[in-house]
Amino acid sequence: MHTGQALFPLEIEPSIPQIRRLSNMYSELKEEEQRKFGATCFFIGN
Repeated sequence: MHTGQALFPLEIEPSIPQIRRLSNMYSELKEEEQRKFGATCFFIGN
């Protein structure tokens, strides 16, 4: 089964709303991760 191949066309031509939703979710996730990661780095760094 080539699931990666099946999903590939969707990744080439996603709709604009999908892109926006995904990037919003991604940036929110990133902010949360960076907050945790930044705090960890801060404690390790000091």
